[in-house]
Amino acid sequence: MAHILVLHHTPSARARIHRAINLERAGGAHHELTWVADWTALREEAVRTACGVCIVDPYLPGAPAAVELPRLIARYPSLGVLVYGDFSGRSADEMLGLFSLGVRAAITLDHDDDPWQIQRALLRAINGRLLSVVLDRLDGIAPPQIRLLISRLLGWAEYPLNPEAVAERFGWNRRTLERHLRDVDLPPPSQLIVWCRLVNAACLLEDSGRSVQNVATSLQFASGVALSKAFRRYTGMGPRQLMRNGGVHRLCDILVTPRHRQLLASRAE
Repeated sequence: MAHILVLHHTPSARARIHRAINLERAGGAHHELTWVADWTALREEAVRTACGVCIVDPYLPGAPAAVELPRLIARYPSLGVLVYGDFSGRSADEMLGLFSLGVRAAITLDHDDDPWQIQRALLRAINGRLLSVVLDRLDGIAPPQIRLLISRLLGWAEYPLNPEAVAERFGWNRRTLERHLRDVDLPPPSQLIVWCRLVNAACLLEDSGRSVQNVATSLQFASGVALSKAFRRYTGMGPRQLMRNGGVHRLCDILVTPRHRQLLASRAE
């Protein structure tokens, strides 16, 4: 699930965003959608809801996106920003400038903005950074089906799933799931599920405006204390200490075992 904030005033765009979210919900996602009136409200809601992604019109009247986007992304670096506006007549340099600010996806109003296109752009904005960090660590280690499994677990981080439920979603039983993970020297299902939830938590904690309790609530941990205990159990560090020592990247390093490192080194020779 992602909490999605939308700063857009064009009626046709708002209707298409609604339809895209309904497509996501039909596919099993449980996204929450909040509409905001201006950049100030967007920043306030980002703090209150621990949102994962925002959709903004970069050409709203008033404060320019070139000023507001860097402020937003600097405070919430894990936030997936999707710009949705009228780019007709805009130069390629202007578009590249938006991406250089930290934008992860773009949609052109009345051009490539059918609900399916918006849905795909949303997925890129929500999962792009986190998936790239994790899957880069697994490159050369895990086969495609395990990479897909982990990408799904990262997307299901709000749900404390059990191994049986995860196996069923992939058409396996628990023993088959355990065997697939054991074959590539990855943790057993119960540990991998928690690890993926902690990766999401660490990603959210990169934002200075979010507390451990806030992140715990958004990911359905029992409390901030419970989340802190999970970090210590899996990493030997509390959440803030982990963030000072690499955060998401450190968690990925923990997943990569000595056997994996030897494998990658041999392939690089």
